[in-house]
Amino acid sequence: MDAALDVQPVEPIETLDSFRAQSGRFLFAQPRSGGDLVYLEQGTAHERRADVRTALRCPEPDCISPQITTVSRSARSARDGYRHLVRPGRGHAPESVFHRQAKALIVRWAREQGNVASAREEVRVGGGERVADVLLTSFSGNLLAVEIQYASLSFEQWAERTESYQRLGVAVTWLWGHVGAHMPLQGRWREIGAHLVRDARPVLWINPADERIAWAYDLHALQQQPRKPDPPKYQFGPLSGLDLRQNGIFPPGFLDETKRIRDEIEQAERARERRAAEHNEQMETARRRRALNAPQASLRMVEPLPEQDPGPPSEWRRPRRHNGLCPRCGLRLDPSLSVHADPFCDRW
Repeated sequence: MDAALDVQPVEPIETLDSFRAQSGRFLFAQPRSGGDLVYLEQGTAHERRADVRTALRCPEPDCISPQITTVSRSARSARDGYRHLVRPGRGHAPESVFHRQAKALIVRWAREQGNVASAREEVRVGGGERVADVLLTSFSGNLLAVEIQYASLSFEQWAERTESYQRLGVAVTWLWGHVGAHMPLQGRWREIGAHLVRDARPVLWINPADERIAWAYDLHALQQQPRKPDPPKYQFGPLSGLDLRQNGIFPPGFLDETKRIRDEIEQAERARERRAAEHNEQMETARRRRALNAPQASLRMVEPLPEQDPGPPSEWRRPRRHNGLCPRCGLRLDPSLSVHADPFCDRW
């Protein structure tokens, strides 16, 4: 597990708890006569209430209590929403509601962006190899799949789906559910998050009931020889603040921060290379200096020793004693001179 993703929130825990709250409110309702989902604009809960009770219903097909009304919270700077008149007991899994609401919210948000030609839900890609929760098409024909994940997903499943989109030439962004297996402070998303930060991408969560986004990242993981990274920080913002690009969806300021970190890394790498070049040049200068001084040093090392007196010729030297007898003739030698004057012996 990557230490960079051992998250400690910097926001007050009440903020994080508020983001992760399982609210019964929602922002899209289904017309009783059928048709597209109806979005509840902020600040309109009071004026829409009567019409909502008669013309709209819960968007979940299997809901056993589809009657809904509105909740006004804008006076408290909170998000208005729809809610059930009677809390449904079954056929209404909260995660499926959030998933459906989040898809509708992303489609609505994308259609407000100036670089999106179309935004559609549940689109088959690659002959059915993948089915994108939301598929965005730019005016230049680029495709971006948005996957909204509330259900449990293993790292291997995530990697396989992501690689599948890449093989098909489709960029993909994952938005994790604010509740469930991958919500903030849960451990399930961290292995995926460790992979994302190496690719300079954030982990994004969506809360469709409040129309808000949370994100976390630690861009120091971009370093080739990273120090022990700081824990990434949870940050929060409105969905409208997201930055839609050809290769994905990014939180506000993320791309600028990524560029700043990359520039710092590049400058540090250039400085390291410059120091290494200067060191190598100094070593080469020292080597050349040693090479120039080497011949004189070697001459000094092989200078001959001063000549020494060899002494008298060998024939002048006293013969070795052989028990006091001449080794040539066997006669006794003079004990003081080790010679004798025998005319028949040439030994002196």
